[in-house]
Amino acid sequence: MTHRVACELTDKLAAAASVMITLPVNYEAPARPLPFLIIQGVADPFFPWQGGSVNEGPFRQTQYLSAEDTVAFWVNHNNAVSTPVETQLPDADPKDGTTVFRRVYEANPPGAEVVFYGINGGGHTWPGSSNTWPTFLVGATSHDIDATRVIWDFLKTQIRRY
Repeated sequence: MTHRVACELTDKLAAAASVMITLPVNYEAPARPLPFLIIQGVADPFFPWQGGSVNEGPFRQTQYLSAEDTVAFWVNHNNAVSTPVETQLPDADPKDGTTVFRRVYEANPPGAEVVFYGINGGGHTWPGSSNTWPTFLVGATSHDIDATRVIWDFLKTQIRRY
C-alpha cells in the first residue's frame, strides 16, 4: 500500500516508508522524486527478497520486484546517487538470529534520498516488535533496530526539508 500511495499521491507527501513489502511489477513512477525508506527481511516468506509471484487470495497472484529492484526503482526515480553508503549495524540482540545493514543513497539535486535497511535472517515481521506469530510461519523478528523509531526519525528529517 505504501508504494502505491507514494506513486499515486506524491504531491501530497513529504516522504514515505515501507516495511516488509516490495514493489509490484510494472508500477508507474510517481510524478516527482519522493524521499523513501525501505525495510525488508532477507528471509521474508510472504514477499521474497528475490521477488516473484505472491498469493493475494484464492484467485489472485501478483508479481513483485526483488528487494534490490525495488530499491533501484526508487533510486532511479529519485535521481539518487547509485552507489550507496553502506553500514553494518551492531548486532544488538545476537539471540534473534538477525543482523541489519543500512544503505543510504544520497540525493542528487533536485532529487530525493533513498534509505534501505536489509534484515539478514529477518522474516515478515515488524523489527523491534514483540511478535506473537510463530516464527515457522512469519520468520524471525529482528531486535537490532526498532522500525517505528527508524521510520519516525526518517520522516521527521524529511518533513523539515519539505
